[in-house]
Amino acid sequence: MNYSQLLFIAGTIPFMYLGMVHVIIALKDIKDPRAFTPINDNVRKQMMVSPLRFTDKTTMWKAWLGFNISHGLGAFVFGLFLQLLVIQNPLCLIWLTPLAVCISAIYLWLSLKFWFNKPTIGIATGLLFLLLAWIIQLLFN
Repeated sequence: MNYSQLLFIAGTIPFMYLGMVHVIIALKDIKDPRAFTPINDNVRKQMMVSPLRFTDKTTMWKAWLGFNISHGLGAFVFGLFLQLLVIQNPLCLIWLTPLAVCISAIYLWLSLKFWFNKPTIGIATGLLFLLLAWIIQLLFN
């Protein structure tokens, strides 16, 4: 395994970690809302009885929890998929690294714009490792 591949794999780990933590916290919120719930509990209670405009088959609270669970799964699968591809076929690095850098940069932009420090730090760390992997590829391949 070369340095570029190792750095790439290291860059996937924060996405897997953040995604899994996101899923676990959101699943806990189903029974005991503490993380992805508004500070004002009346807002959550209103979300629990407020259907969405385009369907009355769910509530804003259920949609919110579902979004957070699927969002966490998406981040986890993003990291896992990249990692497995590169472990199985290191030649994928040539086209996969620029793609991973672009997607990670979008995640970083979203985090800076909409989220908070911890995911931003994790995403920036993953992006840094992916960028280093790309630089090494460009310089030494």
